[in-house]
Amino acid sequence: MTFLKKPLLWIIVVILIVAVFVSVKIFGSSDGDYEMTKVERGDVVQEVSVTGRVKSSESVDLAFEKSGRVAKIFVSVGDEVKTGQTLANLSNSDLAAQVLQAQASYEKALAQHEELLIGTRPEELQIARTKVENAEKVFADARANLENVKQEAEVDLDNQYDDLKDVLSDSYLKADDALNKQIDELFYNDTSAFPKLTFSVNNYAIKDEVENKRKAAGDELAVFKSEVDSLPSSQSGLDQVLTEAEAHLNIILAFTIRLGDALNNAVGLDSTTLTNYKYYTNTGRTNINAAITNLSAQEQSIVAQKATNQSGISTAEASVNTAQNSLNSAKDDLNLKEAGATTQELAASAAGVKYAKANVESYQAEFLKTV
Repeated sequence: MTFLKKPLLWIIVVILIVAVFVSVKIFGSSDGDYEMTKVERGDVVQEVSVTGRVKSSESVDLAFEKSGRVAKIFVSVGDEVKTGQTLANLSNSDLAAQVLQAQASYEKALAQHEELLIGTRPEELQIARTKVENAEKVFADARANLENVKQEAEVDLDNQYDDLKDVLSDSYLKADDALNKQIDELFYNDTSAFPKLTFSVNNYAIKDEVENKRKAAGDELAVFKSEVDSLPSSQSGLDQVLTEAEAHLNIILAFTIRLGDALNNAVGLDSTTLTNYKYYTNTGRTNINAAITNLSAQEQSIVAQKATNQSGISTAEASVNTAQNSLNSAKDDLNLKEAGATTQELAASAAGVKYAKANVESYQAEFLKTV
């Protein structure tokens, strides 16, 4: 098989050579001149002029690790670059500021830690002790003022109750004058169990009522006298007498009013006597009204004094509480300064220093990457 293929190959080559020679002879002949050149050894150059976009066979997308403003570009388009060469960098002013800020925080943390190690300065301790002394003085003054306010309040209230004793005595005298002096002529046996009017009344119901009320008024006056003659020393006891005295006077007043009704219905009295009887009755009633008014006024005065005392004492007590709190706070502050920093506080402060230093190193490393 190999032997047959080789002669056939040679036959084909010979045929091609002959065909080329014949073609040159037939189509290559011309009547014109021929341009001849000498064959020399050299490089074959082929130039191509076209329009279009050149695309590199290989490209790389470049980007910064973080966003920012480009500060400078070190190469131009088309420049040849090498591995590791800096092409551009970002502005590092913000990183520089962060480095300074981190450094300041570190120095502050370090200074605070050193202060904890040293402890409270003597000057600060003296200031704290002075604050305690001042707070103790304020507290003592507040307590003294509270005692003064209480004493003054007690004296003022005692004076009010002393005045009440006088008002009670005066009220009894006015009631006694009304019953036993002013209207004495209007009754027979007026201090007995069965007093009787000295004049006739055209209304027997009024007559009986007035005579009964005279007996009741006399009984109230007798009780009133026993209370005034043995006034209690306690303020609560005097309050009770005051309440009962007002009740006595109101009963006596009601009697004088009804006595006036009896005089309006009197018969057999000449005008002069009737006028005098009405004058005596009105005078007695006026005096009793004055006694009731005086007792009520004194009662209101006592109530007002108690309110004033309570307000003053409450204010003084509030001042004492405020002074006490200030004193406690000053003592606590002094104790803390004298004790110094605890182990836990020192450990926390040292950790804060380490953390601040680590921040400085981190920002410095970021900054150096941009230089």
